[in-house]
Amino acid sequence: MNKTNIKKMAYELLIKSHCTRLPVESIRIAKQLQYIIMTYDKLIERFPSLDFDSLIDRYGNAIILNLFGNYHIYVNTRNGYFDANWAVMHEIGHALLGHVKRHGQIRGESYAEKHRFTPSELAADEFASMALCPDIILDAMHWTNDTEFIKFACIVPDNQASEKSYYLNKEYIKAKQKNNYLQFQASEDQLLSLFSGYINKYGRRVEIAEEFYIDFSGLRKIGA
Repeated sequence: MNKTNIKKMAYELLIKSHCTRLPVESIRIAKQLQYIIMTYDKLIERFPSLDFDSLIDRYGNAIILNLFGNYHIYVNTRNGYFDANWAVMHEIGHALLGHVKRHGQIRGESYAEKHRFTPSELAADEFASMALCPDIILDAMHWTNDTEFIKFACIVPDNQASEKSYYLNKEYIKAKQKNNYLQFQASEDQLLSLFSGYINKYGRRVEIAEEFYIDFSGLRKIGA
């Protein structure tokens, strides 16, 4: 599946989930989809033979398991919410992209080199990036250049925020200049409409900040 179709699927998920602001909460969306969510720690409590380090080494920060058509996501929360938010959306991507169709089939957000760059892992990463950091929203809010801002606004790990900023300022801008980026305009317009209140609120914050900006650089320090 190409990037355009993955982006369309991610946007349609946000629309279906009635997302109206950032950050997009992947755990809330997983629960809306009626996926069962459990932490690695709770999983180990239920199955003491499992080992935390082995889970991380083999599957990364999250696992998705298909049990008779019901999806179970197990996630490592010890690294904090940024990693967990990304990992859960990555696993949702595996499910919606059809990577775990069979009963008993399991997928993990594996960081092992032999798995990390497989087509299915790259596709799930692309899905997570488009769902948690939607291009059309970041562009509308002029949040394309600041990696730190993307990280905290979207609640994603450092490396993913950096990759998103790079993409927005390279591929996305080029496509936008060629008018190639609106390949599914109905979905993009609908998503912009859902986020309009949030975008407008952000805009007003910028206006207020500019109106009350004072340059203190020329003032002497107390006691100088």
